[in-house]
Amino acid sequence: MNELISIIVPVYNVEQYISKCIDSIINQTYKNIEIILVDDGSSDRSGCICDEYKEKDNRIIVIHKENGGMSDARNVGLKVASGKYIGFVDSDDYIEYDMFEKLYNNIIQYNANISMCSFIHEFPSGEKKEGKIFDKQITILTPMEALKNLIVEKNLSNHLWNKLYERKLFEDIIFPFGKKMEDVSTLYKLFEKANTLVYDNSIEYHYIQRGNSIMGKIDLKLINDTEESVFEKNSYLKNKYPDLEDYINIENIKTYKLLHYYAKIGNYNSLIESDKYEEFYKIYKELYPKYRKDIKKLLDRKVALSYDLFYFSKKLYFLYLKLK
Repeated sequence: MNELISIIVPVYNVEQYISKCIDSIINQTYKNIEIILVDDGSSDRSGCICDEYKEKDNRIIVIHKENGGMSDARNVGLKVASGKYIGFVDSDDYIEYDMFEKLYNNIIQYNANISMCSFIHEFPSGEKKEGKIFDKQITILTPMEALKNLIVEKNLSNHLWNKLYERKLFEDIIFPFGKKMEDVSTLYKLFEKANTLVYDNSIEYHYIQRGNSIMGKIDLKLINDTEESVFEKNSYLKNKYPDLEDYINIENIKTYKLLHYYAKIGNYNSLIESDKYEEFYKIYKELYPKYRKDIKKLLDRKVALSYDLFYFSKKLYFLYLKLK
């Protein structure tokens, strides 16, 4: 028997994208789904479009609420979800018509709690870039294997939406209210609670990069939420799983550099010159030589060289960013 899948879609000011997103969900080859559209206080026609689709398909539930952000919308969706399995789709993205069938079949076949697939970035320029994949078409992972992979983002990435989860994993887990980078704060907790995870290399999710999306804007909140989300996660994992220390150090190195990048691109020069960021750079300088080879294996050559440049001189790295 095919179990019910609840698909939660937070919606906010995406009138240009929402129809393509909903069409890709209602036309899934896996039919036993409920589609929860959470209109998070949209000021454009997004909410009206959701209501129009509800009239056409009785599997759709529409919730209109005051704006509270992505995390709040997802939490509201979880409260009303009645499926044994939970999936998420962002309202400016779209999915292949067989995505949830593949994810569900892999959960059943491999007795997994979390099923994952690959995705593709689609940029306004028309450029497309495939997400991370494994060497084999199907990869079975223990929670510890998945956490190691997720921390350094070798083959797994901190995205909630290219996955299907057993509903019980969300017991005692909520998304952090008002925070960006909420996937980073939540996904590792779900991995930790799973017994088995399965990854399918098939590209099933289309991740649309648009200039006014959350990740298209670098502001002080994004910087602070990134810092808090990553370092809180890593502190917890390091204390509970000492064997993960090397993986955590690698992610910390990447995060120290990322925070400097965000601060420079966002013109937060006072942040770069702060004692806190001086300490971040000092730790980077201490750790990077030990993990340089490991980091180079994770990144393409051009990006890896930027780590060397940042290690050699912050000023030269910032000049490189200016000239890019």
